[in-house]
Amino acid sequence: MPAIVIERPNLPTEMRDA
Repeated sequence: MPAIVIERPNLPTEMRDA
């Protein structure tokens, strides 16, 4: 699972990707 926070700055993608 790739953690890309730059793609969606609106919400924490790191936690959403997990």
